[in-house]
Amino acid sequence: MNGSFIDKVRSGQIPGPTNRKFKIETWEKEWNAVKGESSEEEEKIYAAGIIFNELLKEIRSELGKVFKKQAPKIKNSRYLELLFAISNRNTFLIKKTGEDNKDKILNLLHTTSNKNKAGIEFSVDELIHSAVDGFEKAIENCVSRIKEKKEIPIGEQPTEVLHFIELESYFSQTYGTCESYWNALIWRDFEFIEHSREEKIYEIKQIKTPEEIAYETSNLRKRKLHAHQAGILSNNIFWKFFENDLYIKPIGSGKSKDLKIEKFEKAEPEIQLHNAQLKTSGIYLEDEFPLSLLEKPTEHGFNIKEALEVFRTLSLLSMLYEKNTQKTLGFIHPQN
Repeated sequence: MNGSFIDKVRSGQIPGPTNRKFKIETWEKEWNAVKGESSEEEEKIYAAGIIFNELLKEIRSELGKVFKKQAPKIKNSRYLELLFAISNRNTFLIKKTGEDNKDKILNLLHTTSNKNKAGIEFSVDELIHSAVDGFEKAIENCVSRIKEKKEIPIGEQPTEVLHFIELESYFSQTYGTCESYWNALIWRDFEFIEHSREEKIYEIKQIKTPEEIAYETSNLRKRKLHAHQAGILSNNIFWKFFENDLYIKPIGSGKSKDLKIEKFEKAEPEIQLHNAQLKTSGIYLEDEFPLSLLEKPTEHGFNIKEALEVFRTLSLLSMLYEKNTQKTLGFIHPQN
């Protein structure tokens, strides 16, 4: 889909409805300037922009009402910590659903669960992504408040903090879903169909174009590679390829806490598996992107591969701290 209007929306010259700078007057003015030369597809994008703006405004308005009425007494810094903590907790518990009781190897591609309020069957992989993505907008809003030095005003009828976070997560998920649909319309071959504006019934339809077929084929290939990876790593003989890698291990307790660098050959099987998963994922990444891109230094002084190495180290350290905390508290996770 090409054209002056859509190109300007993509480049940000014309802010779309998901952009904080969006103004309906500017949207209409820019459209009126080019509509005589625009395509039918662009006309649908213009109409969709108006509707998406209305939907997003309604979500923001309803969220504002929830904050005004039910916001608890809590600092932004603490609220942000809880958003991350709940997201991580949900991710951990969902992963437990996919564990094999015998060897504790996860197969997130094939294990499914319907333990959600709608009773819909999802793969554990999908649930893990949603456990993180569902808090994305809530986290963005909290970070924005911190930057602007605006604390959360206490609501008229303050509710319990965790209940309030759950409420905001619903709005966060809905808003994020709308943004994803808008991006699909702008960047990919999707069609917007308006069935009933009064009842707010709309359809976002993927068009069967060569580009979309290639995109879905590529996604299928990636999923097969991940499935192949899971099969390979279920055999610990492959972990030996990475046993000379180094990782940071927390040791001691109380005032004697410290960090130690060790090789993976001495690590617990669960830690070796996690490291092997991260390392092989990085290797597969080189199959999807040119090495020149992954090794190209950024303006911040590091490249993508180096950033992934830092992520691997921190991910393993986080996992070890989690295990130590469980041992300290004597916490046993539920099997169901």
